[in-house]
Amino acid sequence: MTPTAMRLFHRDSNRHFIVAGSEVYADRNRARRITRDDRMNGSLDGVTRDELLAAAAYFTTAYELPVEGTPNVDRSIRSAGLLNALEREQLTRDPAGVPAVRTALERHLDFFDAESFDGRITLGENWRGWRRLGYSYLRSLIGTLGAAIIFGRLRDRLAIDIARIAEKRPEKSSGLYDSNGQVNEALLAEYLTAFREHASGGVITQDEALAILDRKASLGTVSKRQFTSLFGLCTLLNRNEKVITERQFAALFDGSLLYLAASIPDNHGRRRASGA
Repeated sequence: MTPTAMRLFHRDSNRHFIVAGSEVYADRNRARRITRDDRMNGSLDGVTRDELLAAAAYFTTAYELPVEGTPNVDRSIRSAGLLNALEREQLTRDPAGVPAVRTALERHLDFFDAESFDGRITLGENWRGWRRLGYSYLRSLIGTLGAAIIFGRLRDRLAIDIARIAEKRPEKSSGLYDSNGQVNEALLAEYLTAFREHASGGVITQDEALAILDRKASLGTVSKRQFTSLFGLCTLLNRNEKVITERQFAALFDGSLLYLAASIPDNHGRRRASGA
């Protein structure tokens, strides 16, 4: 199903919106939720309906996937990500509406749901996500099976339900995501402080990065393997050097590292979107 709705963030007004087809909705009360009753016809805090529609049209035309943080031409509006099929239905039918912002953990997992945008990561989507990241057939198979066994559900044929991922997360983790799936900013700041203390030339080795995470959070086996996989993307981005920059370290948690790595061409100058 082709996504037809997206979240937008207006920089100057610090407000969140949703554009769904020709309709515009606003987080009027700054409750960080948007409902069908929040339909916007005129303007709000100087933001007009027409400029939001124009921004959405620009993102749809200019980008295959306007991920969170993508700016419009004058940088006044940025994409806050697409609504999946479940959210689009909730916006029109559920009086409670949808969150104005996807959590960091959800944005991270959305990378693997980019084909169907239905809120579930099937085995096939899981596999092709790993392939888009540049991993080999074998490594992609291992990553797919590992994620499906740990986070998937047997009754769903090992598909991963993004909305219920918190129920399946391991007890020992980095602690970067709180119970609501948002980044723990205080803990991230501690990680970044430790990063800077060990950095040389703006980078640290991947072993040092894992040690920083483990020292502060006592990572379990699952979390260590997840970070090792993500560090492999940093190797790709850093021309096969096993180091990590501060920006890449922070991007481990907001999902942007996945999209960045998937955009890097392979040895033939391209990355197959299908993951084949």
